[in-house]
Amino acid sequence: AFASMNLPPDTTVDLTATAVVASIEKQLPVPDLASAAAVLPLSVSAGAPLVAVFTERNDGDALATAPWRDRVEFLESASSTSALFTLGVVDVAVDLAIDATAERTVTGVAPFRAGALFPRLVLDVNGDLAETSSAIDGEANNSIVGVAIEVLAANLVAGKATVPSSVNTTQSATILFDTRNAGPGDSIGGAFVDRVFLSLDAIVDSSDVTLGSVERTNAIMLNGATLEGSVTFTLPAVTPDGTYNVLLQVDATSIRFEE
Repeated sequence: AFASMNLPPDTTVDLTATAVVASIEKQLPVPDLASAAAVLPLSVSAGAPLVAVFTERNDGDALATAPWRDRVEFLESASSTSALFTLGVVDVAVDLAIDATAERTVTGVAPFRAGALFPRLVLDVNGDLAETSSAIDGEANNSIVGVAIEVLAANLVAGKATVPSSVNTTQSATILFDTRNAGPGDSIGGAFVDRVFLSLDAIVDSSDVTLGSVERTNAIMLNGATLEGSVTFTLPAVTPDGTYNVLLQVDATSIRFEE
């Protein structure tokens, strides 16, 4: 564009006194990974298999070039910055075109911690993709916190027991008993042991006599489930006469996670 004006006769104009500077910014196209929060069940037993699914999309104006890694982790609160546990990761090996979407699945195990936890989905955790330009900050939407999930714990307790009213020394006797999961969650883990003691009080200690034990090999003991058990024993002849308590110690070595 040209500007013109009428100057009086004999006017001098210094053409070097003024300079016009034009700045042109070049914007490079970049990918922009985005997703809604990962979808998980609202509750799960501690230690149970857990699956999170989400739909990843490329909202940018360039191809998202693989590889990159996405992660699902758990927070103590929705505003927490550091994660307590990692559920799992998905390693993306296929490019994601502009405006394209891809279904992702992360599989893992619910943590052994009872209570509410918040799942956080983190896209491109290692920063393999350059998602920021002068026009957009593609990194700002790479962390998405979802709805809280309730992790449920088991509670293994001694159920009913059938105990003989009297026992003669040197003669065998049998005690029947039940072990029950009274917690809201399933009990998941390795084999555990229930032990039966003869005691002068109501507290298990080193002075008590072990009458027997039952190994529980069930990998999963469902909420509300009951396991039957029995021990057969013979009291030594040196056992003093008297009144004793029969004590049942469930999961005596604390193998299983409980409330």
